Amino acid sequence: MTLPGKGERTFSSVATASSRRITGALHLFEPCTHPAMTTVDLSMAKSPGGITLSPTRVPCGTVTFDVTDVDTPGTSLLVSVDVPPLSGVTSQLDPGGTATLRLRFAAKAVVHRDAVQDDAVGDSVVVGAGSLTLY
Repeated sequence: MTLPGKGERTFSSVATASSRRITGALHLFEPCTHPAMTTVDLSMAKSPGGITLSPTRVPCGTVTFDVTDVDTPGTSLLVSVDVPPLSGVTSQLDPGGTATLRLRFAAKAVVHRDAVQDDAVGDSVVVGAGSLTLY
């Protein structure tokens, strides 16, 4: 079977007298055919948006995030991509703290970045967000 493009496709099987119909979703993505190693400098701060990074577009492959917490106590960086699913998180950082997070992205995608803090009841609260484009 050949499916053009990328994105989510819904599919169903044909039911027979002795079997049940199966329905599900299939996620198509553009694979990373020329992976590269890239480093992204990322700052988390109380400023609007909460996250600054350089560069904002990088080749797909292995991305190293060099993270600095400028002024937001108890903050972690959460990086995730939906398809194929992948995520990573740093330890909690205090102002002036640094961390390194390295992830291998197998597809061209938009990567979600969130700066998160734990609230008084143990839930994570997003204090900054943004995206990184993998080409």
